[in-house]
Amino acid sequence: MSRVWAPHVQKIVGEIEAKFRLPAPCSTYKNHGVTKSGRDGEPFGIDVWVAPYGQRANQAQEALGDAVQKWLEANWDRLGIHYAIWWGFMTYRPGQWFRYDP
Repeated sequence: MSRVWAPHVQKIVGEIEAKFRLPAPCSTYKNHGVTKSGRDGEPFGIDVWVAPYGQRANQAQEALGDAVQKWLEANWDRLGIHYAIWWGFMTYRPGQWFRYDP
């Protein structure tokens, strides 16, 4: 896992982590997400962890994840979000979720 992002993504990650005080940090990895910056190839995709890596979220952590997901949808355009995945569902626009099986 890595914390290397394009500058505007670093700003988004900072907002998420400050607002929700996540138990595990946001992260990314090589070739993560469907878009990359044209200049330097820094990842745009992030994973927002509500439970420590490799652990299933408990009830409180799931509620935190739900709150993060709702906040991201409410700030979709301002943050420049391309898509979101949460609990096996995906959306390219707020409120229009579909089953996602990678």
